[in-house]
Amino acid sequence: MMNLKSEQQRLFALMPQDARCFVKLCDDDRALWVSDLPRRTEDLQDLTVYGYHCELDEKSRLWYIDWTQERRQALLADLPTELPAFPPNERFHEAYALCRLWMNHPGHWNEDTAPIIRRVLKLTAQKEEKLLSAVPALTGLVAKQLRLGKTNAYPAGQILCEWLKQRKENDE
Repeated sequence: MMNLKSEQQRLFALMPQDARCFVKLCDDDRALWVSDLPRRTEDLQDLTVYGYHCELDEKSRLWYIDWTQERRQALLADLPTELPAFPPNERFHEAYALCRLWMNHPGHWNEDTAPIIRRVLKLTAQKEEKLLSAVPALTGLVAKQLRLGKTNAYPAGQILCEWLKQRKENDE
């Protein structure tokens, strides 16, 4: 599973230590992380070689950071492509249904699907209850996207699939 905390630490280690900046999970779905480094220095190094894409918001002077396409593809390549076994624990049934919905409608990471994929990824890094309580809204969003013929966020299903597998392993 993608460990956002260790990725955040890796990213922070790339920042100039004398800048005293923060790197934290982005509160919205615009990016995975956000940093105030551009407020601290004008000397911004290109982090692409390390697998990160940084977008500067000129107004707020914040860096919105995501993985580069190459790094993202490498990380997604390790995720499951088959549905997990149906969870015996009823509390995971809705999450399984959402996972099945995503997994049965192949799609890819693009401008339309990136926000929801980021949201699911960040939810898996939080307490279990946070993700489970977000499932009904996510299911409605996915159903709407499918009705409108938009690309499905298949990688979100892969991420949720891995999360469900980890829950099953913990139950055993």
